[in-house]
Amino acid sequence: MRTPARRSLVVLLAGMLTMVFTIGQAATAQAAVNRGPVPAGITAPPGSYYANGIVYGSDGAQLLLNAAAIPDRCVGWVCLYEHSNFGGRNLRFGCGYQGNLTDWGFNDQMSSWSNNTGCDAKWFFNVYGTPWYDPGTCMQAWSMNTYVGPGNNDQASRLEVYTDGAAC
Repeated sequence: MRTPARRSLVVLLAGMLTMVFTIGQAATAQAAVNRGPVPAGITAPPGSYYANGIVYGSDGAQLLLNAAAIPDRCVGWVCLYEHSNFGGRNLRFGCGYQGNLTDWGFNDQMSSWSNNTGCDAKWFFNVYGTPWYDPGTCMQAWSMNTYVGPGNNDQASRLEVYTDGAAC
């Protein structure tokens, strides 16, 4: 037997589900509207797209075109910066990423970095990161470097972000 209170609860729940579904559709539609081609003059891997000030790479990495406008822009990411003290262009990478910075037009551009993940990372002088010649420079989990120093400035060509904190 249905009581008026139970009927009201069913109607209320149905209304809430309809509202959640509608809001979800609107958010998806808005994201689709904001998604577009990578702006001219920006280098990114094939299949990348631009939305809301960020170039989303087909390789999982992201280039923030106006990093200063995005609060907490590197929480949960390994970030490379064009200038010392975390200035200039900003690329961010998740655990498990391995790739060449040339794909992002960022070869020999890094001056500072931050690793805000539980995963170790290494950057390499060479695109192919040959360990016998270039063992890589460690970027330990939960660490940062405001300036890589004169010998390493603008030298990074490849980045590997591991899946745990045991590589460095």
